[in-house]
Amino acid sequence: MHAIKRYLSATLAILLLVFAVSAFAEGEDPMAKYDEMITITTCRSIGDTVQTYIDKKDDVLTDNIWFNSYRDELGINVEYVWTAPSAQYEEKMNAQIAANDLPDFMNVNASQLKQLVDYGMAYDMTEIFEQYATPFTMEMMEADMNVALDQATFDGRLMALPQVAGNRDGANFWWIRFDWLENLGLEEPKTLDELVAVMYAFAQNDPDGNGENDTFGMGINKELFGSLGLGALCDGLGAYPDGWIEGESGIEYGSIQPEVKEALALVSQLYADGVLDREFIVKDSTKVNEDIIAGRIGLFSGQHAQAFYPLQDSVVADPEADWRAISIVSDDGSTPKTMIGGSAGSYYVVNVDCEHPEAVMKLYNYFYMKDPALSPDFDMHYHGRLDADPNSEITEWYQWAAINSAYPMQNLFIHRGVESYFEDGDESMKENYWVADNISGNENYLAGDITYWSTYAWSGAGDYSGEGRIDYYDLNGMFIQNAYTGANTDSMVLYNATLEQLRLDTFTRIITGDASIDEFDNYVEQWKALGGDMITQEVNEAA
Repeated sequence: MHAIKRYLSATLAILLLVFAVSAFAEGEDPMAKYDEMITITTCRSIGDTVQTYIDKKDDVLTDNIWFNSYRDELGINVEYVWTAPSAQYEEKMNAQIAANDLPDFMNVNASQLKQLVDYGMAYDMTEIFEQYATPFTMEMMEADMNVALDQATFDGRLMALPQVAGNRDGANFWWIRFDWLENLGLEEPKTLDELVAVMYAFAQNDPDGNGENDTFGMGINKELFGSLGLGALCDGLGAYPDGWIEGESGIEYGSIQPEVKEALALVSQLYADGVLDREFIVKDSTKVNEDIIAGRIGLFSGQHAQAFYPLQDSVVADPEADWRAISIVSDDGSTPKTMIGGSAGSYYVVNVDCEHPEAVMKLYNYFYMKDPALSPDFDMHYHGRLDADPNSEITEWYQWAAINSAYPMQNLFIHRGVESYFEDGDESMKENYWVADNISGNENYLAGDITYWSTYAWSGAGDYSGEGRIDYYDLNGMFIQNAYTGANTDSMVLYNATLEQLRLDTFTRIITGDASIDEFDNYVEQWKALGGDMITQEVNEAA
């Protein structure tokens, strides 16, 4: 695996811009239609929703607004040589790679991308991107400081087109019930000490006023990390157990750092004092969400999307529930940072034998033309329900595109538009479909329709919405980039499962008091001996 080195990243970005500008200066149109129809092949996974539509109209995969436009506007006929249910797609792709039986382009994960590059099966897209990427596509790539392009770059060469997602949306923050704070005469916590005091109060001082001892200080699930885990708490202590950090001797694994030991000691004390649910070790995220909706939890580490679930359900169940997103807090007064990963969730790889690799770039450009909120050519017909067919059951047309990707700042863009409208009265914000849609949802909630609370809590003006909190982080330098966002190394493939189970078992035993905090030191040594040192070496070689 080769992750692009930082100086190569900067150089690549400059070169791409120079080549793009020079190409357009010569009057070339990167989206020019082919004189004669060409055909390129691909494959795709089929989710349950898509399969439902296929069962009703078997040719919908290639007879839809996207594929018809490819033919009519670009002169490109796209054909699927195979499809597979989503659960089987990765296995099917692995088999096709092993057999060297590949279509012209395909969607793959990071490990498969590495294989294709190592085997010489991936087309080098560097010059294709330089010549055919439109200015708007370039703008989309630069929105995340080229992180997605970096992930698709090997030894300075762009070997795939990244399927981009918004990495900022993975930021951790605290969702907290302000009505509980008010009931207890507490202020929004600004320091770790204040946050811990809130946890104790939520667990011990009857914040819901029902006279029962039925609330917990903080929601936590049995997996410890990810959704409803310890992310926001760890971030505040400068601990990043799920990522890689820049250390004195190179890139180091976050889970074995002393800051994680400090976080575990705190959580263990919370558990011992009855602040946490004693049954968390058997509760997955589904069960914790049920506790949130039932009013047993008023504080948890989360992300932006929890405004829609479970918090919308919580507010419907109890309209007095005043959930707001607040920042992670540190223990020393410094500005804490939350870790964000790579922007690319998967990759579009072009077969080295593809006759028209530029056609794949055109399809990539075309999606960015028609779908992202910021695009001057955005067309709702390509994203959602067709106005001409209001009874159509297909409401998410973007899923039918042969290539799709995202504007990594789209959700933040929507929030900022909503904020400009409500705080500055900027009516021009309604000219953008997605901003207008969220303005409408916010207005509906403010007019008393509680079913729109989630829109208000997700995109609403100010810092207390999910995207508002991410905006606050963005403006105040509160992100830290995971130092390694590449594919699994060879040793990761061999040892990750064992090491992750070791971490879960050890951390759980420390938290519940079945092991002392000093067991963390044994964990570090075991992690290194059971493959961790080999993984660390490979990560540093790759980076």
